[in-house]
Amino acid sequence: MRAISGRMWGYATVNMSTLGSTLARALASAAALAGASCAPPTAYTVHVSAGPTPAAPVFELPPTDAPFYGLVVARCAGGSPVWQIGSGGGAASQPRSVTFGKAPDGFATLAGPLALAPGCYRVFASGGGAGRFTVLPNGTLGP
Repeated sequence: MRAISGRMWGYATVNMSTLGSTLARALASAAALAGASCAPPTAYTVHVSAGPTPAAPVFELPPTDAPFYGLVVARCAGGSPVWQIGSGGGAASQPRSVTFGKAPDGFATLAGPLALAPGCYRVFASGGGAGRFTVLPNGTLGP
């Protein structure tokens, strides 16, 4: 991502590189904290359903007027995100659904997408949303 900083037309501009890494750290911290407890409290559930291909599940988000900043998908065992999107720091409207690997309009991909190997994954969305899904050895979603 190209860093943009300085002043233009009398308005302060934002260093997008710093903003992206700040958002990444904030969402990763939330993911780590949620993964550290047995049953993390969530403000809402991110529902996961089969997408247009087995490698692209769809994350369904409830309607809300709250600002939406991003979404992270990570292995249940922890580690770096396999996919992460962000709004660039500004509040954006929450999309109704997000397909893995495809950033919605107004959002940028900050990490990945990496191929979904068989195993357990967690989804974290700004505003306290969380969900979980499993990719089976045949590449389909499981319970």
